[in-house]
Amino acid sequence: MMDKNLEGVLALGQNDIIQKLGISTSNIDAHEYAIFAGKCLAFLIANTDIFGDLLVSLIGFSVGSLVAYYCAYDLFRLGKLDKLLSLSFVGSPLKISQLDSDLILNMGGRVFNVYSHDDYLLRYLTVVDSDQEEPIGLRKFTRADFIDLNSVTPEIGKNTQLVRNLNLSEWVKSHSEFKFHSFIILDFLYKVISYNLFLLRIESLTS
Repeated sequence: MMDKNLEGVLALGQNDIIQKLGISTSNIDAHEYAIFAGKCLAFLIANTDIFGDLLVSLIGFSVGSLVAYYCAYDLFRLGKLDKLLSLSFVGSPLKISQLDSDLILNMGGRVFNVYSHDDYLLRYLTVVDSDQEEPIGLRKFTRADFIDLNSVTPEIGKNTQLVRNLNLSEWVKSHSEFKFHSFIILDFLYKVISYNLFLLRIESLTS
C-alpha cells in the first residue's frame, strides 16, 4: 500500500518520479532525489500540522537548495505560501532560468542568496554545461533578473529589494568552504529573517 505522503505527491502530478521510485531508486540521481524531497516536504507542510502555527524558513546548501526551492514552488502552486517565512540559497547550483518569477515576486524581500564568484566546483559545472549560464551560487541576483524595471507595477514597486545577497568570494574558493563559514552565513540569515518576522508582526498589529 502506498504511503499517504507519496499519495499526496502523486496528487500533485509527480507520476514520473513515483514510477521511478517504484521501479528502482538506484536509477535516480541526486538532482531528482532533491526535487522529490522538496515536493514531499511541501505536501507535509501544506496538508499537516507538523509545524503547528509556526512559519517555516527554508535554507538549502548546494543540492539541498533544490529541496528548498521545489518545496517553496509547490507551496506557491498550492496557495500555501503564507506558511513560508523565507527561502534561502547557499552555494546553489540553481540558475535564474530555472526559478519561477511569480514565486520570487510573491516572496518579495524574503529570498536570500549566499554566493561566491570563486566557487571552483560551480565554475567547472558552468563550463561543461551546454548553455553555460552561471548558477546563483556564483552570482547575486536581483529583481532586474525577473521583471522589466521600466514597467514596474505599484505592487512590485513596494518590494524594492526582492532578493538579499551575501557575497563570500573573499573567503570561499571551493564549494566545501561554505561550511567553514557557517557562522557568518547563519548570522546573516538570522538577522535578515528576524527582520522579516518583525515586519510581519508589525503588519499584523496594524491591519
